[in-house]
Amino acid sequence: MKQSIFVIVLPVTPGRQGTLRKFLSGLNYTGKAPPGDPLGYRSLEMLHYASLFLYDDPEDGWSLVFESNIDGDTADYLQAFVNHFSANDKSQLVLDIFRNCQGFEHGEIGGLCSYLRKHIVLPSTKYSGCVGRSRNQILFEAEIFSVASQTLDKLPPKTDAGAAAKAVWQALEADPKFRDIAAIPQATPDAGDLLSALSPDDTPPLNPGAVKQAIASLHMVFRALRSCFRRSGIMPVVKAVFAAVVFVLAGIWNLLRKEPSAPADTWRPDPAHVRSQKAYEDFNPTNHMVSVVHLHSDFSRRAAKWAAFTLLDLLAEHEYTKGLLGAIPTIHFAHWAVLNDKRRLLFVSNFDGNWDSYLDDFTLKAARGLTLAWAHGKGFPRSAFMFSGGAAEGPAFIDWARRSMVPTLVWYNAYPHLSIRNINRNSVLRQIMVEDKDHTNAGNWLELMQ
Repeated sequence: MKQSIFVIVLPVTPGRQGTLRKFLSGLNYTGKAPPGDPLGYRSLEMLHYASLFLYDDPEDGWSLVFESNIDGDTADYLQAFVNHFSANDKSQLVLDIFRNCQGFEHGEIGGLCSYLRKHIVLPSTKYSGCVGRSRNQILFEAEIFSVASQTLDKLPPKTDAGAAAKAVWQALEADPKFRDIAAIPQATPDAGDLLSALSPDDTPPLNPGAVKQAIASLHMVFRALRSCFRRSGIMPVVKAVFAAVVFVLAGIWNLLRKEPSAPADTWRPDPAHVRSQKAYEDFNPTNHMVSVVHLHSDFSRRAAKWAAFTLLDLLAEHEYTKGLLGAIPTIHFAHWAVLNDKRRLLFVSNFDGNWDSYLDDFTLKAARGLTLAWAHGKGFPRSAFMFSGGAAEGPAFIDWARRSMVPTLVWYNAYPHLSIRNINRNSVLRQIMVEDKDHTNAGNWLELMQ
């Protein structure tokens, strides 16, 4: 099952950003869809997450960014998005948004899909915490857990495991919507692989030193290359090896000539900016983050950045597939995209918990990956070889990240009641239940209900 992540970057007609901001804020998408769901997100079965936000670039002016995390192909999703408005006589609503953008000031609904497709930007690297599972599968498995939980709550105390399992199965079989419970999609990660994400080690890892870190990273890359070759053949492996060579050569040059002269970042976030960000946070257990960073644009750092993202994408596709990004178990979807002629770096993430704990997780558990992704951003804490320092400089990195954030005006989550841990637990529960239809090992999956 293919998952796609993309952004559409549209230049705003000069002077229209205030009108657009007021209109989008008034739609009241704060994770959950508001009553009436004016953008029709709930009806789009392909959609996991979507957001709309405005960004003011000091060189290029205002842009409207339309971001989506979906099942299937981008073209099919955009057509379904536009068709919703045509079919429900709501064309004016969506036109009131996009007619504020350059090149579509007098556009009609029939030309909207083509206009949006021309401005698609694909991510440089992306991550999914629910890899292999569609939105419908996630909601279906959540219903299985809900029925099982409600059934167990009604049983007398001290009911044995076999009787409890039988009661749960009877409840599921009585409802025709669960007739396909055993038809587990092939792309679903194996239950054994997902179990590790349900109880990650919360102990901050010890710093093993630069040499040991490099060896561990190389070992992970080799595993990913082997998996890539088995699944996709030789050409993606050749591209990754070329990226590794570019990364080493450009990294050495930057280490000797660029990184030592990078100015140290001592700024603090403006209190008013922090307050404006927090006004859009913590409406739900899951939160949304948008960051736009200015990049150094010289050739050697651009080459190193391209190589780093190629390697990160390799790891995300072949290593981080079980609900954990490094040791972080809270991320639903995340991606980086290079914008504005490779001068800006966009980061968008949907994550469980509040922003402060999220960034703490990054600095304690995934600093190397974050440094690889964000090094050579202007003002980023000084790093070496895009590998050490950087995001590991906790307070300085957190201040820098907060300053780079952009308020989200529209944000939709198809399953706001589910954490990524819930999603993985539900997938494990379904698989173990199906394997235990005769109730001989009911204790194994009943433990997941606690």
